Amino acid sequence: MAFDETIRVIFDSSTDPLNQQISQQLTALDGEAAQIREAGRSPQHELRPKVDLLKGAITRARIETLTHIDNSIGEIRNQWLDNRDKHPDRELARLRRAENEIGGLSDKECADLAVNYASDAADLDLPGLNVLKSRLRQGKADVELEVLAEGIAARRGDRPWISTDPDATAMADHADRLEKLTGGQVFFENEDGREIFDVEKMIDYEGELSALE
Repeated sequence: MAFDETIRVIFDSSTDPLNQQISQQLTALDGEAAQIREAGRSPQHELRPKVDLLKGAITRARIETLTHIDNSIGEIRNQWLDNRDKHPDRELARLRRAENEIGGLSDKECADLAVNYASDAADLDLPGLNVLKSRLRQGKADVELEVLAEGIAARRGDRPWISTDPDATAMADHADRLEKLTGGQVFFENEDGREIFDVEKMIDYEGELSALE
């Protein structure tokens, strides 16, 4: 896999603690590759075991992070459920309000509300979503019902302990990004956006970074 000096330079600028550790490991591999080249041998071949170890360590770190996030969100969920169970009157009031507000809408207004929710143009709590789904089923608005389901999934509307908690939302978003990674890939983020880099492409087997200095 060809070395990409551009992504390596970008990745080395990361302020993420895990990425900084990986960057240090990459620098160490660069140094070993230089020694192997000077001896007239193939760094790609001789460093393969260490590269595989690094990729395995990255995968383990990702799994550990995902587990930590899952546990943290689980605690937030339990707290949310406890609070709801302690105040059933509040939940009942939200349900009654949703029934009154959405129950008074026409079928077209319900369909429009579903589309608006899915496009972030309207907000609904969990009781409101449940009432709206019921109305759409009654009106046989299958298309809008599907649109609403997609919006609920995207906005995590069926998991209010996440959607109403900024910290939980940030953790869930980070978990979603990590779950998209495959073995040997790392996630990089800065003010210009987010990127997924392959570790294999960031190992300077041929000393190309030194040539740029």
